[in-house]
Formats: sequence, structure tokens, C-alpha cells
Amino acid sequence: MMLDATENFDNPLTCERLCAWQEKLFTREYVGFYKIVVGAFRSDRQGPMLVSSQKHGQIKVHYQAPKASDLPSMLSEFISFINSHDNHSPYIKAAIAHLYFLTLHPFEDGNGRISRAICEYLLSKAEKSSKRLYSVSAQIQKHKLEYYDIVEKTQKGDLNITEFVSWFLSMILNAIEASLVIVDKAVEKSLFFQKIREVKLSKDQNKIVNMLLDGFEGKLTSKKFAKIAKTSQDTATRSLNYLIDHEILVKEGAGPSTHYLLKFKPQ
Repeated sequence: MMLDATENFDNPLTCERLCAWQEKLFTREYVGFYKIVVGAFRSDRQGPMLVSSQKHGQIKVHYQAPKASDLPSMLSEFISFINSHDNHSPYIKAAIAHLYFLTLHPFEDGNGRISRAICEYLLSKAEKSSKRLYSVSAQIQKHKLEYYDIVEKTQKGDLNITEFVSWFLSMILNAIEASLVIVDKAVEKSLFFQKIREVKLSKDQNKIVNMLLDGFEGKLTSKKFAKIAKTSQDTATRSLNYLIDHEILVKEGAGPSTHYLLKFKPQ
């Protein structure tokens, strides 16, 4: 679903495409003990569509979606909004589209994931590339409790969605900043391994060096190396001494406090 959204961003969004996306999310028609309609919009056959949660046996209704009978006209307006060539900032448009689709809640299940796919679709279209280095969906997932709160607050309020849009834009900014950190680490690793390219590393040595570059938790000892590599401590010590001999690691401390650090990090 997400690949179709980001790689085929030049293709217009349609109701048929949305139904195909929803169908991709479910391998069967049951979610738990409940049978759902897959690949088609909801009919409210079992009553109004309610977004609810349960805690300590108490059911809390967060939102009641529009009637299924109103969906055809509402979805038509939504699709027109998505496919229109307007002067909206693409980032603000993605925020509006996300909330818009969640509010329509046209499927019995999968609406949240599809709304995030719509955001990625609009951002790929705006940037004319399927190869973005940041993911708004992943960032929202990291802040899902905050996300649920802001969505519920907006849907229960008036028609002013400024607070939600502002929050959504902050998620885009966070996603971009997080991707820059990843890119910086990738460049750092590349420079490091370029510098030691003449040194032949075993699989375990390569793994340890990567872990140190990523930020090893605690201090690297021969005992920890042995546990990670699933080998004897003598073999671990020999591997570590090899890295010291080739000026990749340095040894610090003595006796039980002996540990190993990278000798250098590329700047």
C-alpha cells in the first residue's frame, strides 16, 4: 500500500484505489472475533461507526463518524480536494487531508494507516520523488498517544483545525531532523570504514565496530564481545587485540575494569 502511494504519486487518487489499499491491509475478513468489510466502504450495517476504546470494562466513545449514506458525496469532495492543483502548501494540505480522511472514517478498519498513506502520497507528489529520506508516518507512530489526543480534541471541537495542523507540521519537522541524524551517522560510518578499508575484519569484528559507531551501551569488554559473538573469551580477546594492533581500538583500564574504545571517529 505504502509503495503504491509513494511510487505512483503521479496517478490520481480514486475511491477504487483507496479500496484496493484497504484490501491490502487485511489477509482475511476478521479482525479478532469481528468480521469486517474488506475492499469496500462501510455500510453501517451494525449501527453508527464509533471510534472507541475500552478500559477497566468501561467503553469510551471518542468520535462518531458521518452516516454511511453521506459517504458518497463526502468522498467525492475529498477526492476532488486531493487531486486538485491548488496553491496550498503541500505540507498543510497533507495535514488537512489526514484529518479529513480520519473524520470521514470511510472503512470499517484501517482508516488510520490509509490516512498516513495519503499523507505520504501527497508529500511524494509535492516533492516529485518516491525517495524521501523522512517518514511522517513513522514520526506519528512515535508520538501516537499525543496524536490520539490531538485528533480527538480537534474532532470534538469547532471547525478550527489550526492546532492540529501546527502539530502535524511539527511532526514533519521532527521527521526531517531525525532523518538528518541518520544521514550524518551513515556518512560517519562510511568515512570510518573508508579509512580502515585495508584491514580485513571478521564478521564479529565488523559487528562490534558498527555497534561502537552506533553508540555502544556501557563499556565494551572481552566478556561482552564473547557474549555478542557467541564465542569463548580467549577468542574474543584475540579479536580485540587484532583491532588494537590495527589501530582501530584502544584498551583502557586494567584488570576487571579493562575495556575497549574506538581509537578515532571521523569528523
